Amino acid sequence: MSKKEELRKLLKAYINKTQEPDIPYATFRSILDKYLERYEGELKELASVKNELDQHLPPLFIELGEEGIVEVIQKPDGSKTLRFLEFYRELIEQRYKVMQNRGDTPFPSEQSFSVMFPPDILIPVDVKVDFGSYLELGEHQPPRILRILFPELSKSLLVTTPLLSRVLLELALQKIRQYLRNQKNATYIQHKLVPLFRGRERILKDQMINVVTKPDLTLQDLMNPTDFIYQFWSQTTSFLLKELLEKKEKLEEENDLAIAAYLIGAYSIFYKGKTTKEKETETALKTLSGYFEKSPYAYTFHDIFTFKDSKGFPLVKKIDNPTLQQFLDRQTTPADPRSLPEIIRVKTVDKKEYFISRSTVSKLLLERSFSLFREIRARIVQDWYEALQEDEKRKEWKDPQAFEEYAQSVLKQLDPLFFSLLNFSLLFLILEQVKPNPMEQEFLESVLDRKGKKIHPITKIFRLYPEDLLAEAKLRLPFWKTVPILKQIVQFFLRLYSTQPKPKKTKKAGEETAITLGTTTSKGEESPSEPTATTERAQRVNFQKTIEALKVRYGGPKGDVQRELKELINLWNTLLDPKAKANLVEDVNSLVRDFLRKLKIAQRYQAPTPERLEKLAEELVAHEALERIRNKEALKKYILLYMLEVLSKVR
Repeated sequence: MSKKEELRKLLKAYINKTQEPDIPYATFRSILDKYLERYEGELKELASVKNELDQHLPPLFIELGEEGIVEVIQKPDGSKTLRFLEFYRELIEQRYKVMQNRGDTPFPSEQSFSVMFPPDILIPVDVKVDFGSYLELGEHQPPRILRILFPELSKSLLVTTPLLSRVLLELALQKIRQYLRNQKNATYIQHKLVPLFRGRERILKDQMINVVTKPDLTLQDLMNPTDFIYQFWSQTTSFLLKELLEKKEKLEEENDLAIAAYLIGAYSIFYKGKTTKEKETETALKTLSGYFEKSPYAYTFHDIFTFKDSKGFPLVKKIDNPTLQQFLDRQTTPADPRSLPEIIRVKTVDKKEYFISRSTVSKLLLERSFSLFREIRARIVQDWYEALQEDEKRKEWKDPQAFEEYAQSVLKQLDPLFFSLLNFSLLFLILEQVKPNPMEQEFLESVLDRKGKKIHPITKIFRLYPEDLLAEAKLRLPFWKTVPILKQIVQFFLRLYSTQPKPKKTKKAGEETAITLGTTTSKGEESPSEPTATTERAQRVNFQKTIEALKVRYGGPKGDVQRELKELINLWNTLLDPKAKANLVEDVNSLVRDFLRKLKIAQRYQAPTPERLEKLAEELVAHEALERIRNKEALKKYILLYMLEVLSKVR
């Protein structure tokens, strides 16, 4: 037993003996010392620190205070009093135990006890206004004493919060049951209810019998009400209250019957609301589950928060966060280590997390593969065409392993989710447990290398052959660049008529031929020169001038791109959550920067023409990652201006 429990046990024993819940701290301190000397074997934990009790007791009393067991009262003179709150609660709970054994025992009020209850420990609760909020808390509240007030009744009710969920309701039903056991009373109430339940007279009669003879069934019906049960109790308690409140002088039994009617009316409203909410939540969760069967099949946590019902109402308004989290945890947890969960959680190579139904993984892969077949080829051919333009030599053109790694990098950039789903264990279990349709099954089989227990190479899955792709890239080149002799001739004339300074050869008598990179003076002396640096500087200046001109063209006469960008964001980015909105803007910006980096526009100082710029913007707008953005025109202009903003910072 802990020190706290030993202290609580000692306090309780002393208070039960004296029947006085308030005890001066100094008195208890001296009593504690005596008890420790006499019962050291029973109070081992406290006895172990008896020489340091003054240091250990304050934090122990704080813990007991947080649990609602003890209150430390500081008096004006500096002295302290311990109030054992549990004493008052036990008094009330003992009275309810008596009521459970003797149904004619009145509901407890302050006046029914010989002990005076301190006003500050009683929480006033209006049965029509506040009572439901305490029922909502259920067991998730500290033990407290409530003083329930009833309109037009002089009597109030004392109850502890642990009794709210069931005991108080049972006793309220017990009072109604006693009233209806009188045949005259039952006939009167039934006569009042019949006009309200036309065509359901038999059901009404059975319900009246159940209230009197089947208390457990009646309790369960009230806690899980149908529309009929809710109407029955709502109307019954209304008739009873109308009858009882008209009396100026009420007997004790009539006061208790009115209290019972008020309570059952409040419980009925609470449980009806709870049942309705549970049904709405259940329906919302079914609708939410249905989204995972629809395109695009893969959703982020943010996407889930945007799901709507058939009327356009957000589902998250019908599902509280704990329930949604429990649903996702349950759906993403496999029944056993060898089974797939209903919803698969996938973290992609770009650090995003998606939720995908296991039944749609094969469908997603198959559908995305159709577009990826074209996109991967187009991206590789474009990249290699630009490399050929710059007379680059790529390792992946001849090395199969380098080509496979290059193809993987292209797929990661185009579709990180697709790449992340290429997992042998996952796809093998999809085939075994989900049983996809024949076309999806055929595709998965083409992806899996069963003998090697791995995924086939990307180059094999998408049938990528470097020689074919290189040949296609070469077809885009001007004809003269594809014929070696013509290429050399053209390059010769280009060098011959180029305005850039060219290397010259000079020969001094008796010396070997030397290559000079500068120009010569009229005296034949070599002058220092830096043609490469000069050329690069000129290219950079021309590049910046072109970009500035494009900014003026697309951003207005003042070229105020920043202001234009902010206005465009509000047109294409309609998210309400500021954080999510900022994240989406950054995702688009990152996509643009990566795109420009791959094109190497800045490195080559080759400013795009307006036509080329618009084409690049259109290509990015069509990117799969941006397909959910509806205002494509605003997005295109934003991307175009942002590309200019990025390029304008190149120095």
